[in-house]
Amino acid sequence: YISVADIQAPTISCNGNVATMLNIGDVLTIPTFTFSDDISKEVYSMIYIIEPSGKLVMVKGQYKAESTGRHTLWVYASDDFGNVALQEFTFYVK
Repeated sequence: YISVADIQAPTISCNGNVATMLNIGDVLTIPTFTFSDDISKEVYSMIYIIEPSGKLVMVKGQYKAESTGRHTLWVYASDDFGNVALQEFTFYVK
């Protein structure tokens, strides 16, 4: 029996662009992301937006901009061994 230690974080690939400037009421279309790992068969992923108030919102597909200011889109991935990858995108709502 051979045990392999996985110390490499998963990879996250963005299949599109994230808008950098929106107006109140605009809908941000979340691009699709591809997740992969060198050892784990499953990669667990979540996508969040951190609003200017600090509120953390889990999103899928689209996000309606309802508050002005700096927003952060976080794309999080983890593998079976607990290795974590994070991609961060910033956009502003006026």
